[in-house]
Amino acid sequence: MTQRNDSYVVPDDPYTPRYEPWLGITASALVPVMLMFVLPPNFLWPMITLAMLLLVMGFVSWIRQERRARTIEQPTRSEQG
Repeated sequence: MTQRNDSYVVPDDPYTPRYEPWLGITASALVPVMLMFVLPPNFLWPMITLAMLLLVMGFVSWIRQERRARTIEQPTRSEQG
C-alpha cells in the first residue's frame, strides 16, 4: 500500500528504494567535472562553477525534502487530542 505525497508516491515500506530528486541533481554535478577533461582550459572555471552550483542545488533540495517529510510525519495539535 502507498501513500500519496504532493510531489510523488511514498511507499509504506521505508526500505523500498525510490527516486530521490536531490540525488539526481547532485549526481548531475559529475557531468561538468567529466567535461573538464575534454574541453579546453578556457572552460575550466565555468565548469567548476557549474559543478558547485549543482552540488549546492542538490543539497538545498535534500534539506527541503527532509523538512517536508518531517512536517508530514508530525501530527498536528488537533490530532494529538
